Amino acid sequence: MQQYWQWVILCLGLSCVGCSSLATDPGSLLYRFRNRDTVHEREALLMRQADEAREQRQWDVAESRYCELLQMNPQNEAAINNLGRVYFDQGKYYLAALRFNQALEIATEPAVQLNHLGMVQEASGRWPAAESYFQQAIQLDPDCVVYQAHLARVFVRQERRDLEVEALLEEVVAKDDRPGWRDWANLQLTKIRDRNRRDAEELKAVGGSGAASPESGTPRRDRVMEEVAPGDIGADEERFPADSRRTAD
Repeated sequence: MQQYWQWVILCLGLSCVGCSSLATDPGSLLYRFRNRDTVHEREALLMRQADEAREQRQWDVAESRYCELLQMNPQNEAAINNLGRVYFDQGKYYLAALRFNQALEIATEPAVQLNHLGMVQEASGRWPAAESYFQQAIQLDPDCVVYQAHLARVFVRQERRDLEVEALLEEVVAKDDRPGWRDWANLQLTKIRDRNRRDAEELKAVGGSGAASPESGTPRRDRVMEEVAPGDIGADEERFPADSRRTAD
């Protein structure tokens, strides 16, 4: 009996040691609960420092701060998302995709992360994968012209000039208020329609045989649309929201 109580006392002692350890671990729920005001202040400070460093292209500092945030709270969606942006802006597309996929698993707005993943694929030249992500984003948020503009850009990069591309570009012209996007979409529409008109005239001149008409819905491609789109992968600022809770551009 005496040995039993000795074991009980030992287990209680070990339990207290464990609680003491958890109480001093910033990543533990117990620590976060007991020090919730201090934790929130620290997280807010780290986020400000990380965002400022990212905007100033101080990649090492930004990465360090976001990682510290994730040590404190591994489910911090904004920190995961913005760390992905740090990697993306450095051309580290594999690491960016890992973070955006991680953010997608806990996303409050999955369409935002799907759009980000589409941009990673677009930057890597994987057009079908980029199309798929942008289309999924549009399905979740069909009113977001940003996702439509990004899908249109992928189609233009592939030199498509069918009715689907025209419809997307028309939406960009009508609704996209971001600098440069309406002008870009108008230019692409003009080129697509001019080329399709010339093709129709040539088709008529040779007696109606040959390539499918634009009205058929068959994707048409050419090599006349070489202008870089606004918010292009080579640009810096016009691509992502300040955090994953805002609408991406």
